[in-house]
Amino acid sequence: MKPEDIPAVIEKFRNRSEKGSENMFGKGLKTVLAPHHIGFEPKGFTIVETDNPDDLANYSMYYMPELQMKIMPIHDSSKMVSSYLNYHK
Repeated sequence: MKPEDIPAVIEKFRNRSEKGSENMFGKGLKTVLAPHHIGFEPKGFTIVETDNPDDLANYSMYYMPELQMKIMPIHDSSKMVSSYLNYHK
């Protein structure tokens, strides 16, 4: 994020906070952990949950072009190990 983008990001963040993620990006999108900032860098993270990938697309497009997002899935480790072992039989 460039310094000149900060006001636009703050405005989008405020708008999202007022309306709620569920109302803006799809009924299936639930915020599990609110946005957090990392140190003194222009980086942060939030954790959301959904069964609909379109909700994630809408969420990321909302913050474009000011923010570059990386969406990473979080999986239950025990389920991943089980899936891995089943796959490699």
